[in-house]
Amino acid sequence: MKLVKILVLPIFMAAVFFSCKKTGNTEDIGLSASDVTVKDGIVTFKSIAAYLAVAENKNGEQSQLAEKLKAVNFKSLKSNAESVAPITSAASSNSIAIITNAFNPALYSDYLLSILNTDKICSINGFWVKVDMDNIFCSAIDVTLYPNGYNDLKNNAFTNSNIMTFTNANEPVIDVLGGIRNNTLTWASYQSQLAQAKGGGGICFGSGRKSEYSGNPKYLPNGAVIGSSVWYSKEFIHFELGFEAYVNGNGIFDRISVSGSYQYEGVCKGSGLSIIYWPPNTWYRKQLVYSGGSALKIGKIQITPTAVINGPGLKSSIGY
Repeated sequence: MKLVKILVLPIFMAAVFFSCKKTGNTEDIGLSASDVTVKDGIVTFKSIAAYLAVAENKNGEQSQLAEKLKAVNFKSLKSNAESVAPITSAASSNSIAIITNAFNPALYSDYLLSILNTDKICSINGFWVKVDMDNIFCSAIDVTLYPNGYNDLKNNAFTNSNIMTFTNANEPVIDVLGGIRNNTLTWASYQSQLAQAKGGGGICFGSGRKSEYSGNPKYLPNGAVIGSSVWYSKEFIHFELGFEAYVNGNGIFDRISVSGSYQYEGVCKGSGLSIIYWPPNTWYRKQLVYSGGSALKIGKIQITPTAVINGPGLKSSIGY
């Protein structure tokens, strides 16, 4: 937002920026550092950059977006999650020939649950994108070329040759859609690259690491629980490496510190390596050390929680 010399004007602009505006069927949620609207019940990211600004969550954009979507009464996939019984089973096979109607919210990150509508669809850079982790596929169609294609995408009408389908959660969906939009890639050429098991054309594809989860609660005689978990999840358009730790139970007030380390390297780009230490200033801590639109080929994380009163918990780790 540009600065102006008149004091009243920036105050007015800020008020407009942080409020929700409605024009027709479009809700402008005014999210900082991105351009995101809710259009006809679909969260719509104007560009790849707008999507990545939220997905990478460098300044808490995901929680900001979640609050603004709530303010405009967006009906997200998370609203479905709140009405289903807990499910512990894994995802079904990713054979698009047999699609189940099952919905297991545990297969989706909080971020995807918040931006997908109840049809499991959002819009990115002019493409409607469906992410179905229950059946392990992602499909997309160009809104600008096929504005009547939403129902086919929703209903998995794969006989519609304009629907692009990804069946490996490590595929660089965001990069592919960006390349198609920028005319540096075609769907046919990308399919050819996959068939030859090659990258190229600026599109990276690798097997990537598998999704993984590790959790270790420690139950104490006094009724308290010291728990920790770490995970790496891959969901076609969103990938994250993170941890959580907590201490609670039996009415005991306590605080927890978290120590450990992580390392990651992207299949396409990006890397990180650091020691983890969070001081004991709260009973619960959840943190993403990587969040973005690209898969990881290396993803390691280990943490140990330690409660001030109740002592150390158990180590949780993946990749080490």
